[in-house]
Amino acid sequence: MKAREYQEEKEALKAQEEEAKLQRKIQRAANALRRAKEAEEKAKRREEREAKAADRKLEEAAKKASKKKPDSVASKAKKAAPIVLKARKVPTKAKASTKAPGKRVVEVPAKEVVVLRVVVTNRSGRVINRPQRFI
Repeated sequence: MKAREYQEEKEALKAQEEEAKLQRKIQRAANALRRAKEAEEKAKRREEREAKAADRKLEEAAKKASKKKPDSVASKAKKAAPIVLKARKVPTKAKASTKAPGKRVVEVPAKEVVVLRVVVTNRSGRVINRPQRFI
């Protein structure tokens, strides 16, 4: 008796496993169909998006082309000869630069010692006396 019960339990477990295996197989097939359908829809949306982008580019190109002026059929006037400028005369007298400060050498005679000093004047005529160590 126990052997028969054990055998029935064993067959019931085997049947359950077969049923679970069949259910997993069915679920895999359903998932594969669903993924294929989603991939197809995704490809369709991508194609539509690309077609819209291409149409938009064509419209922009058409707008730009319509804004351009058409080439004229009339004959164009010839360009005038280039104008050659005459060389300017160089002045005969060169002007002294007024921007640089003028330097004057003033000799101050002394009874026993002769000292040479450089006196610098700026543009306004102010005299700048520099200390002995800078001379």
